[in-house]
Amino acid sequence: MGNILNPLKPAQYNMNHKPELFNKLQVLCKKLHLNTRDVKAMFRMFGSIDVDGSGVISMLEFLNFFGLEQTEFNKRTFQLMDTDKSGKIDFVEFVGAIYNYCTFTWQGLCRYAFDLFDDDQSGFLDVPEVIDLVRYVYGKPLDDKVMKILENIDEDMSGTITFKEFCKKNKNYPSLLFPAFHMQEVLRSKCLGPAFWTATTIRRHKGKDQTDEDVIALLQKMEVEA
Repeated sequence: MGNILNPLKPAQYNMNHKPELFNKLQVLCKKLHLNTRDVKAMFRMFGSIDVDGSGVISMLEFLNFFGLEQTEFNKRTFQLMDTDKSGKIDFVEFVGAIYNYCTFTWQGLCRYAFDLFDDDQSGFLDVPEVIDLVRYVYGKPLDDKVMKILENIDEDMSGTITFKEFCKKNKNYPSLLFPAFHMQEVLRSKCLGPAFWTATTIRRHKGKDQTDEDVIALLQKMEVEA
């Protein structure tokens, strides 16, 4: 991963006059064990996405750069990246959000999608909610194949789906959440590459980076403390 102790310099990230933002960047990169080379690569990409040179990225700029559709799932994911609720994401939010989404395990990404609809954190969803979730992810009418899977999703006829049942169904039928996994694949490929994220994902979930805490929650905490 390179030398993490190499100091970041505010001038390299257009932050000479943004000490609070630069401090957040330093704290975040230390927490995530990102080295100078990694951060520079992400900043170059950030500049390519920020086509108007505003220093922040709009949802449209983000989705267009990565070739992602404007589905409700993708929009919601961007809104979660926007931890200060400004409507756009700055470089610190970009680093945290890319890291978070790209280091989801298979089960972690299933959990992310499930939790978008499990508002009361009960651990289960009604069958109609699961259908709405999948529609939300696809952002368009579902084809007959996916609908057939959904019609038979409640195997025990309980009327609800637990997260365990949801994972089992997705393992057997990967097409259910295909767009969510496709988004991760695109982000990984365009930013630092699949090999980097595979290694980083393994390390994160072994706890060696002390990043078991959700990165988006960490960014939100930093916003409150700023």
